[in-house]
Amino acid sequence: MKCADIMQQKVITCRESDTIATCSKLMRDKNIGFIPIVDASGYVVGTITDRDLVTRGLADGKGFDTKISLLMSRDVIACSKNEDIASCERKMEQEQKSRILVLENDKCVGVISLSDIAQNDRSDRAGEVLRKVTTREAHAASVF
Repeated sequence: MKCADIMQQKVITCRESDTIATCSKLMRDKNIGFIPIVDASGYVVGTITDRDLVTRGLADGKGFDTKISLLMSRDVIACSKNEDIASCERKMEQEQKSRILVLENDKCVGVISLSDIAQNDRSDRAGEVLRKVTTREAHAASVF
């Protein structure tokens, strides 16, 4: 199975100059928790999650008018649409990321999440990917 077979193709994006308010409203209205950040030419320059908005933004006292460029992750984890889904799963496991961008010529053409893998991968790999991706949360939770 190829990444193109399971990726979400309707990708909502933001720009670095967008604000916490803009991104959080988009996430609420579109019922998503992850947005690729693109430049004026549509090239991916980073990502922002609902967790980033809270932990790097609001929890640090940043206002709703704070630019996303101050909060976003610039490390982009990506695959190509012709890549085998097993390769995508390995990248998600290694980077402990629950979402991965699908890029074509450095532009986002799709997003794959753990739920996409769970819904489409019939090889029972979804559970293993989930365990490896969530290892960081399991370690953090054991501190409490």
